[in-house]
Amino acid sequence: MKPSPGAAGEDVWNRERMAVLDYHGDGPRLEARRARFTVPWDRRVGHPGDMPDSPLKDFPVVVSFPLHWGEMDAFGHANNTRTFTWFETARIHYFARIGLTGPSGAGDERTNRDGVGPILKATNAEYLRPVLFPTRLVAGCRATRIGTSSITLEHAVAGEDDGVLYTRGSCVIVTLRYATHEKVPVPAELRAAIEALEGRSFSS
Repeated sequence: MKPSPGAAGEDVWNRERMAVLDYHGDGPRLEARRARFTVPWDRRVGHPGDMPDSPLKDFPVVVSFPLHWGEMDAFGHANNTRTFTWFETARIHYFARIGLTGPSGAGDERTNRDGVGPILKATNAEYLRPVLFPTRLVAGCRATRIGTSSITLEHAVAGEDDGVLYTRGSCVIVTLRYATHEKVPVPAELRAAIEALEGRSFSS
């Protein structure tokens, strides 16, 4: 039974009722479900890196993409594991910008002429709010530290249209000589490429 207007629990009842309407797609209930999908989610409003109020405005590499239905889980939001795929996508684009990989991420272009390239050592994510379908997202990547033999990258994922920050995280990339699996110092040319992309210098 529905609570009387203004009574405690009315809002909860309404949310639960809409969840039921959303699940059963027949007759008038189908229209209720469709009403949730009238958001112009294919609309593009410009590159978030150029938007002064975007949480990704200071990221030199930003990629955009739609949230796919197959990325949803039983809880009604994007599965948390998808975050690391989004981070990876931005990271690979970052690598391409500094000359570490081709668009496919394969072949000799993944390393420099000395056979030194990046390998992921650690990654983490902080989930700030659920990502709901339908929406378009943007993922950003930037360097925050260059160590002796490692590079720390910061990641963030936000809504493309509204700038809502959904998740953020970081990863540590080690420079590795692939032929011998040895950790090696960050090459000078790689440091220079990162500093040129970021527009600043990094201390070791």
